[in-house]
Amino acid sequence: MKKLQQLLAKVQNKPYETKLKILWSTTLLVGILLISLWLLDLKSTVSKLGNNDSPQTNNSAVTSKQFIKLERAEVADGSTKIFFSASNDTDDILNFSTINDIRLDVSKSGVKPAKILDRQSKPFVQKILSKSQEFGTLVFSGSMEGSGEIIFDQLYFEKHPESLFKEIIQIDFDGLAKNQELRN
Repeated sequence: MKKLQQLLAKVQNKPYETKLKILWSTTLLVGILLISLWLLDLKSTVSKLGNNDSPQTNNSAVTSKQFIKLERAEVADGSTKIFFSASNDTDDILNFSTINDIRLDVSKSGVKPAKILDRQSKPFVQKILSKSQEFGTLVFSGSMEGSGEIIFDQLYFEKHPESLFKEIIQIDFDGLAKNQELRN
């Protein structure tokens, strides 16, 4: 503390031009320090944006986070209905697969759905808003039985349309046929 007082007394006894040079030099050093801290913070913010928590990878990769859940399957009148829910708990809009990007693989054959509807028999939404859930129905021609998988391809988030991903969901028609009542 005493050394600081001695230093301040020395500076006060200097001529005006010297005190002005010390003032500008100190201001310049503090400015350089603040700008470098700001740049470091900006760099870490940009790197965090690059590591977004949305599950995107290139070239239609399978994501570890599941957005689609199968709820029930009904086989009647020569067609198969698969009821599902799509949940988006991210802060981005999820663009859903079109009817051409959905495939049911059963007994080593791929079947495209005839229709994709919501629970009120209207066309299913193409965009699932952030923090929301939609309920839908896939309608396939023909009776399906046994087990297989449904592939929802070409899913992507609005902020990153170049990062496509897909979900592959295992399906057991016998187990899904016995499920509880559905939500609308």
